[in-house]
Amino acid sequence: MHTNTLDRLVPIKESKFDFTKVIQRIRANWLYAVLSAILMVVLAVIYLYVTSPTYKAMATVLIKDNDGKSPAPQNNGIGSLESLGLYPRSSTVDNEREILVSYPLIHQVVTDLQLNLSFSTYKDFKSEPLYKESLPFKISIEGFTTDNLDPKQLRYEFHIISTSGFEISSADHIWKGSWDEPIQLPIGKVTLVKNQAMSSWDPARSIKMAVASINAVADSYKENINADISDKQTGIINLSLNTTIPQQGIDIINGLIHRYQLSNIVDNNRIADSSIEFINNRLVTVGAELDSIEGNIQHFKQSNDLADLPSQSQSLISNAGANAKDLATQQVQLSITNSLIGYMSQNGNDRVIPASLTINDGNLNTIIDSYNKLLLQKERALLSATADHPVVKNLDNQIRSLRSDMLSGLNSIKNSLEAGISSMQQNEGTLNSKIRKVPAQERTVMEYSRQQSIKQELFLFLLQKREESLIAKSSTVSNARIIAPGHVAAKPIAPNKKLVISFAFLLGLMIPFVISFFKSLTNLKIETKEEIESNTQTPVLAEILHNGKLLDSGFVVTHSSRDAVAEQFRLLRTDLNYLLPDSSQKVILCTSCMPNEGKSYVALNLSAMLAFSGKKVVIIDLDLRKPKLAERLNLQYEKGFSHYATGDASIHEIIYPVADKPNLSFIPSGAIPSNPSELLITDKTKDLFDYLKENFDYILIDSAPCIVTDARLLSKYADLTLFLVRLGTTYKDVLKRIQEMYQQEKFPNLNLVVNDLNRKKGKYYQGYYNSKKGYGYFEN
Repeated sequence: MHTNTLDRLVPIKESKFDFTKVIQRIRANWLYAVLSAILMVVLAVIYLYVTSPTYKAMATVLIKDNDGKSPAPQNNGIGSLESLGLYPRSSTVDNEREILVSYPLIHQVVTDLQLNLSFSTYKDFKSEPLYKESLPFKISIEGFTTDNLDPKQLRYEFHIISTSGFEISSADHIWKGSWDEPIQLPIGKVTLVKNQAMSSWDPARSIKMAVASINAVADSYKENINADISDKQTGIINLSLNTTIPQQGIDIINGLIHRYQLSNIVDNNRIADSSIEFINNRLVTVGAELDSIEGNIQHFKQSNDLADLPSQSQSLISNAGANAKDLATQQVQLSITNSLIGYMSQNGNDRVIPASLTINDGNLNTIIDSYNKLLLQKERALLSATADHPVVKNLDNQIRSLRSDMLSGLNSIKNSLEAGISSMQQNEGTLNSKIRKVPAQERTVMEYSRQQSIKQELFLFLLQKREESLIAKSSTVSNARIIAPGHVAAKPIAPNKKLVISFAFLLGLMIPFVISFFKSLTNLKIETKEEIESNTQTPVLAEILHNGKLLDSGFVVTHSSRDAVAEQFRLLRTDLNYLLPDSSQKVILCTSCMPNEGKSYVALNLSAMLAFSGKKVVIIDLDLRKPKLAERLNLQYEKGFSHYATGDASIHEIIYPVADKPNLSFIPSGAIPSNPSELLITDKTKDLFDYLKENFDYILIDSAPCIVTDARLLSKYADLTLFLVRLGTTYKDVLKRIQEMYQQEKFPNLNLVVNDLNRKKGKYYQGYYNSKKGYGYFEN
């Protein structure tokens, strides 16, 4: 009974998701999942115990940002500098945030707090960090360095021997020292000083010290310190740092703010110092010139015995004085202009231009003010960026542009003043022509008085500006106001105990299923019925459960067996009536692709079950290469099939009855021949099967696996082929070969028998044959 070839070419159906498989996998792995979950929870508890909690240290700083519309507070002295154009009227909060967490400030904080040294001790089965008050001593290192040191020279252990001494050990050396006395280590000259914690310290506990480079620690904190701007309109910066030592986190945050305030004050004072230095230099020059003029006046009057000027020259003197006053004003402006031009020519682009000397030109004063602001912005930007940074380059371009505009403006003003002075001097010449009638002494005194007035006015102006600058410097404060100093949240932010334990529990539950899933993905052997159905359309005739015995143990069924395995063989026996409806169809071929898939086991027990039904059955061991049936039946024989095929025995001499199995006979393979395939194609083989068909109701052939040609040669005698597939043994690639054989009808009436279903593993079968669901129909 062969199936039409076209029917065999129907595409193999695609596998679909089966929720039952998930349930089966859960049932098979639930115990492992529970044990894994318990183990993971225990590990999570241990992790939570040995892990130091992480806290969040926080602080809030307000950056005072004057928008230029309202004057800065006068009590801090910044207003005076702003009026001179020496201090910017506004600051950018983003820039200040970058400066606040800049590397130089963090590096200084690390140095101040000795954060490159970390201390810990082992207590209650876990490492406990030590810091300041919890550390029984204070350490100072002179000439600290980590250059060219091995990692083992950066780990030390302190042992407190007594109140007078201690011991320091590394991987390869031990040092003994006394308190308050320096001791030379590879990292520098170390001095230990006892503190209050020493009185309660247990000498049996050692203290470990890990040393790191200051630069490396600064880089680490540069990445971990966060500075967030909550609202740029208010200029508030929120600083935060995650730390396992709360007091250390507070000290780092407060130290950083303190360093920022100091650097801000230093920046402001540097601007004032530049102005004061310029003014002092000018005072020395102007004072010397004023002293020289006053000396000339004194000498002239003394030499000419002059005490007062004639009254008749009052009117002329008044006119000349007015002209002289205007000329003096213009000359003062020209002197200031020349001074600024000379200052800019001497100092290049890197010095602030003092705007303390008034120039009667609003546009130029605005340019000078902008120029000073850009210089300050560039200096502050260099704290957090390099000279090649686009922002710094942009500032350099703006500074060069403004410098060019200032020089152009100053030269223009200079030319204008020189033209005005020239005009006034011409007017003065007219007045002088009228004064020629005045005695030469009076004219000389008037000239000296005019020069004295110019220098005296300039000297008093410089004195006033110097005092203003000194007042501004003495009252300089930082532009940062601490709203909330460093503090630590009451609860740690990590680890989250509930989350860790929950995650460990869920992970523990999932691990067995993940392992099972990946094991199934990487497994090359057949494990489930779905894998068979998705890879071949060959019909599955029977499914044989795992019986707990070795396959080479012989018969596992008896006439009275009621276990699930026996019932499966009875079902197989019943199905044979439908597959072999004609009484002339008697020959059943049992084969497989590989050894150890159970073909001999199935052939033996199926033959026994057929014999129990009263049928005359004969089983032939035609695995001429590795025969096993005689050994399993404990049968001693002299002749077998190979003897018959070579003419050394007759048919009757090779047929043996099986003990305790009425109606069952056995034909052994005989001596292993050198040419097994050639024996199977002789006429003797055909004659044997003709004889057996006449004298037996069923003939079962136990052939060699399909890796050799024997089974193919015997297929022409068979009416039904039982192809064994064993779960956990047969490779998945074999199913493709079975499908090809089924489609090409290489074996007659090909059907699959799935062997070794394991209920305990839950991989394949959890249904009808489960003893708990058999409702008493099967033996336990």
